[in-house]
Amino acid sequence: MGYMEEFRQGMHGRMPGVYYHAGKLRFWAVSEEKGTCDLLLFQKGMDTAAKRLPMRRIGSGSLFYAELSKKTAELYETYLYENENGCFSDLYAKRVCGREKFGVSAKEVRPALLQQEEAEAETAFVCPDFSSLVFYKLHVRGFTKHTSSGVRQKGTFAGLMEKIPYLQELGINAVLLMPVYEFDECMEVSKSRGPLSAKQLAQYEERYGSGFVKAQQAYEQDYEEIRTVEKVNYWGYTGSNNFYFAPKAAYAADPADAAAELRRCVAALHEAGIAVFFEFFFHAEERQGLILDCLRYWTYAYGADGFRLIGERLPMRLLLEDFYLSGVKFLVTEYDGSIQKTSGDFTDRRVAVYNDRFRNVMRRFVKGDENMVGEFLERLRSDAPGFAQIQYIADQNGFSLYDLYAYDRKHNEANGEENKDGENYNYSWNCGIEGETAKKKISMLRARLRKNALSTVFLSQSVPLLFAGDEFAHTKKGNNNAYCQDNEVSWLNWRFNKERREEFSFVKELISFRKSHGILCGARNLRGSDWKEIGLPDISYHGVMLWQPDFASCSRSVAVLLCGSYAKQEKEEDIYLLFNMLWEPLCFALPEKTGIYRKTGNWEVALDTSGDCEMLRTEEGKQYAFTADCPAGELFCKAPARSVVVLVRSGEQEEEAPCLQKESGKEPLQ
Repeated sequence: MGYMEEFRQGMHGRMPGVYYHAGKLRFWAVSEEKGTCDLLLFQKGMDTAAKRLPMRRIGSGSLFYAELSKKTAELYETYLYENENGCFSDLYAKRVCGREKFGVSAKEVRPALLQQEEAEAETAFVCPDFSSLVFYKLHVRGFTKHTSSGVRQKGTFAGLMEKIPYLQELGINAVLLMPVYEFDECMEVSKSRGPLSAKQLAQYEERYGSGFVKAQQAYEQDYEEIRTVEKVNYWGYTGSNNFYFAPKAAYAADPADAAAELRRCVAALHEAGIAVFFEFFFHAEERQGLILDCLRYWTYAYGADGFRLIGERLPMRLLLEDFYLSGVKFLVTEYDGSIQKTSGDFTDRRVAVYNDRFRNVMRRFVKGDENMVGEFLERLRSDAPGFAQIQYIADQNGFSLYDLYAYDRKHNEANGEENKDGENYNYSWNCGIEGETAKKKISMLRARLRKNALSTVFLSQSVPLLFAGDEFAHTKKGNNNAYCQDNEVSWLNWRFNKERREEFSFVKELISFRKSHGILCGARNLRGSDWKEIGLPDISYHGVMLWQPDFASCSRSVAVLLCGSYAKQEKEEDIYLLFNMLWEPLCFALPEKTGIYRKTGNWEVALDTSGDCEMLRTEEGKQYAFTADCPAGELFCKAPARSVVVLVRSGEQEEEAPCLQKESGKEPLQ
């Protein structure tokens, strides 16, 4: 018996909702009231119920049951339940009528009857471990809605499917979709019927007697009200009027068949080797049982690989211990690792923490704030005991990556809240001019800072996340809280991908570099010690001179050596990361096969955010500004101002390498 069949029959006490079973449409409703509960059936376009069916209470509980033959069910389009307190909707509805167009407020929104049996997800995709994932977060509508997207079905699941080759080219293997369930985006709705014309007034006075009031009352009864949406919640993080089991009809090319289109989209992403995670926002009062049922349903009906859960009082223990969800991963805001016991290996971790701590530290470091080197290294190296960590520099909440280095302050006037909404502290820097500029020098500096920022994400030790459009520097014009901007502020302008192709290529190369070096995305945390006794720690920190990191408050640079011998494939290249956030160039000494480090091969530049780094070797009797006392033959790399340089070195470890402790007389740097 498949899961969907088990779900329909309700293995754990019949679950609420509507299901086809044995040729009949079965309704299970929850009514907490002591009285009766009726099923109301509506025909297409009708405001009043065409049929009322009393429902049978199951035992002495709050669950009620009714059923229809398939032939009878085909006569009706929507349904409601009614108890002594009035009509109410089915929160377990799989389809909804009245929200087919995004941002259009319907007079009535009702659950729709299923016209056929539900399908199960057709994929056997196995989601990779957190250590192997590269996330790409996107808004399904905004991803392809812009005229420049080049897809046929703009702003839909079908449009996303057309962009799968793009995601593959970039190197993405996991997408995180902002809410795609049936949320109510219409936040502020004004209702009117328009003023009476002189002709209409005369007609109504003739029918109902003189007097404007009586005529107006009659007019309001006869004429359809005009509902104008003044503001939408574009993101979808709404706390009421949500149908969590129904995919959003407005995101489908065929709104009447959104479920099938979403199922095809997920299957196509899986076929391309891309895992699919869904975001859900649950308000604090939501029943924990509904949350569990919802995530179970999306796992087996749509093939979800994981969920990002937002809200208070989330039942994490219930979710992690549920055997139906045993293969599902979770992204949460806070987690202490106490529920799921792990071996310390990323491969059995099912929870990742998604919050802004990494983001804020990296923004400040890249901007050049004081006293950031220590915090930067702490965030660069993941050391969470029982969970993974999602690392990102920008997402929907706050400045886009482009705006981070184009604006000092937020510009949210278009939101209609007098620029009082949104975060005031963005750790951004406009590089001297607020907003757009034609000055080439400033534009080049901004581009370099964007590359620096993304380098901190993809060279870190945990799970990287890229927000859609940041790979080609999409701008939201300084709006750092574009939750209500269903327009070109939020829609990706794909022309930037052509104009800024060099930046796209850099991000593509950065992702490829990460995926090809296991030391960056290893299954275990790096310890900072020589635990293999090969003469070098797995990770070590340095300054412009080896083994001398500068943690002073005025320091804005650091180097990180990652030993490839600690990767899963032990013969990987070593990596030397140079971070120079100072406004002047710095020369960093490079480890060679002298002293404690004895490995063959030459250092080569793999990535350089400036494009201008230089390799220098000291000569006898020559003075160098970057070091007062340096023996001849030492190798240095000159990292330009505000740049990140990545060096790699292949080769074999020389035999009988002296251990670090004996050579230096010091303990390894932790």
